[in-house]
Amino acid sequence: MRSHRVAYATYLLVLLLLASRISGQTPNQGVPLTVIARDGRRTLPISDVQGHPMVGLDDLASLFQLQIREDAAARAVTATYKNQTLVLTPDQSLVSASGRLVSLPAPLTRQGRRWLVPIEFISRALAPIYDARIELRLASRLLIVGDLRVPRVVAQYDGTPASLRVTFEIAPRANAVVTQEPGKADLHDILLAI
Repeated sequence: MRSHRVAYATYLLVLLLLASRISGQTPNQGVPLTVIARDGRRTLPISDVQGHPMVGLDDLASLFQLQIREDAAARAVTATYKNQTLVLTPDQSLVSASGRLVSLPAPLTRQGRRWLVPIEFISRALAPIYDARIELRLASRLLIVGDLRVPRVVAQYDGTPASLRVTFEIAPRANAVVTQEPGKADLHDILLAI
């Protein structure tokens, strides 16, 4: 039953994202990530810092059991998971991940009492050291933790002044029913094979 709720929530999230794109809007950078894991679903807040989506290291620490330590003398912040350490330097967009350098699109930034990292930190620096699979689907604001099968929905649309054609690719395969009324089309009853 839980897998059906997760699948339904994912379906709704994808449709909302699609609706915002079809109407010409871009997704709000402040929209939180939806985190899906075996133990349930939660949200991870996103902050916009100079046009880039960022997440709080404190939020990542509670979600992924990280130990965060600030070393003022070395001007560095460390995030440790088990025996793996990530070293971040304020105002630099490089992370030392257990001895290898990882580039990020924006630097570690302090906002009030919190340290923020670019959202890509999750997939580029944290995922390689974590002992469970982490998949970041940035376009759909989805973070999958563990070996879960969450359908990926890709929508393409072609519009003319007289019509709109929308094509969905759903993987893994799912059944869908489309109903159409004058000026309106609904996609519903998707049965997801999770």
